[in-house]
Amino acid sequence: MAETVKDPRATLRQEILADARRQAERLLRRARQDAEALAAQAEQEAAGHRGQALEQARQTAARQTALILARIPVARARLRAAHIERLLASVRAAAAAQLTPPAHALSREALLGLIAGPAGAMAGETFEVRLSRADRLALGETFLDDLRRRTGKPSLVLRLAEEPFPDTETGPVLSDPEGRQLWDNRLPARLTRLWPGLRRQVAAATGLDAVDKEPETHP
Repeated sequence: MAETVKDPRATLRQEILADARRQAERLLRRARQDAEALAAQAEQEAAGHRGQALEQARQTAARQTALILARIPVARARLRAAHIERLLASVRAAAAAQLTPPAHALSREALLGLIAGPAGAMAGETFEVRLSRADRLALGETFLDDLRRRTGKPSLVLRLAEEPFPDTETGPVLSDPEGRQLWDNRLPARLTRLWPGLRRQVAAATGLDAVDKEPETHP
């Protein structure tokens, strides 16, 4: 039986192809490994970025929350102050309504006191007094001696102004002949001057100075 003779060139070609396949498989495995390593590294970096972004978001939220919480006491204090001012304004409006006719009419004794105070305090001894018709009637005609005793000015001269106030006004206005001194002692004007002190007294007496106060807290 005759032996089969192999072609050396075919054998070499097969060995070259086999070696090429092995190298290709090694390169493919290496490429897969490198790709997996790169993917894992990318995932780790992405996770790190996500963590940093999340931490930054947490810090930003914490700062915003702190700012909001810091504004709450200020806003509450403003609301409390506005509430108190509204209540006090209503008290003042009610008081002013009680000081105007017909709710309030001054007696002769009250008018003498309202005139004597400015006449005694102002420089000079001659003054003009402006009153409403109702106050003129309440004061009467014989008032000068009483005012001289009250002011300690025996030479005091008071002249009634020709033009009276409307009857909606209550109380006197005094001025000197030169017009350098003027003292408005009408009841609404007195309330305006005295209101800062009265406001504190009203607030303390009614508890408005303690409206919505919160107890102090200590860390």
